[in-house]
Amino acid sequence: MILNKMDTSKRMKLIFLPFFIVSLSLVASVAKSEQALIGKNGIVAYTWNSSPGAKEAILSTSSYTFNYGRSVDRVRTAKGIYQVHFKGLSCNRGQFTVNAYGGTEFKSCRIGSWSGKNNCEVSVYCFDAKGDALDSQFNLLFID
Repeated sequence: MILNKMDTSKRMKLIFLPFFIVSLSLVASVAKSEQALIGKNGIVAYTWNSSPGAKEAILSTSSYTFNYGRSVDRVRTAKGIYQVHFKGLSCNRGQFTVNAYGGTEFKSCRIGSWSGKNNCEVSVYCFDAKGDALDSQFNLLFID
């Protein structure tokens, strides 16, 4: 009954203050757990291929790409075949993983190979349910 007599702004503060406090504790918790996601050598890089049909794409302009401020670009060499370049990233150690997404049809992507002591190049191959090459959006993650 007390809430009914309060003005709207006070009611909103009382209602949302607990949510704000909980969200701050969640952010702190995520920050701690994020450290566990970083590889043993402390290197993580990732990107999102959002334009699967484009011949070339500069992925480092996306907020869904991280490479320590260095560029990431992608070249589509044929249908469903991509070369992703992480400038300044050494990938002689570590591991890449990729996942396809988007659309309603089944699709999958896999890593072909990766190499590079100073500039890492990763091959990504994407397929439809029949195993035919398919242009696809994908996320690519490197952890070392």
